[in-house]
Amino acid sequence: MSRIGKFMVTLALLSFLSGKSVKIAVVGITNVSQFGQPFRSERALESLGITQDLLSSYAEEVLTTLIASQTPYIVVERRKVLTLIKEQDFNRSGLVNNSDMAVRLGELLGANYIVTGSIVNIGRERRRFRGYGISTESIVYFVEASLKMLDVNTGAIVKAGLYDAEFRVQDTGFSQSSNTLAVRKLLKIAFQKFVQDLNNYYASSYGNKGKKERRNRVLRIDVISEPEGAEVEVDGIYMGSTPCKIEVERGKIVSVSIALEGYETWKKKVKAIEGLRIKVKLKKKE
Repeated sequence: MSRIGKFMVTLALLSFLSGKSVKIAVVGITNVSQFGQPFRSERALESLGITQDLLSSYAEEVLTTLIASQTPYIVVERRKVLTLIKEQDFNRSGLVNNSDMAVRLGELLGANYIVTGSIVNIGRERRRFRGYGISTESIVYFVEASLKMLDVNTGAIVKAGLYDAEFRVQDTGFSQSSNTLAVRKLLKIAFQKFVQDLNNYYASSYGNKGKKERRNRVLRIDVISEPEGAEVEVDGIYMGSTPCKIEVERGKIVSVSIALEGYETWKKKVKAIEGLRIKVKLKKKE
């Protein structure tokens, strides 16, 4: 390549790094675990009303929300992704194993990167503890996910790994709603690790520009409840227990839900504006 050619490539790259937002799309997070079979877990999640399609939908929703709220990437809306997959007759599961298909979808979406992957193991099991004169029993939820990010321009995998998580709850019986909440929380814990990897990749590739973009785009909002320990969801995604901070795109209207056993659930749509602070006194159920 001539000196002029090299100079033009360098100039184009510098222009991209300084002025262009980096867009990312989450597509085709599928489930390939032994769903519906007795595999480590006490009972398969499917028997609790969580189907394969629903699990994939949860995974894509949680990962999209985390990337949008906790990284400097601009995320393509899930509705646009799903519409294009349907229009182009793409196989969602095929996107995981067929990089060319995923890259093609990324080009149609105008994305710089595509994130895809699989849930390779998910379930729950009962664990007993005996010692110090006491005996307790709890339920442990666990997940392992394989996630990767592809560069749409080159088709290369720039970030990939296995991300696992587990958390424990008291064995107080199960319901569809409690298991749904548990699975969302479990996915959030595992995907947080991947999101951190994305942030590290952005920082190494684009420097301090990404951090500044994110500070300008995201607000950190205090959420406080009386009593404390209530579970906070934003647009159906578990974000933590009060008191906590939630991150919301500046100016965005979101649905915030605060729930605690024995109390009426507080739910309201709020707009993320400077100085917003959510403080709620929950009412006991009659």
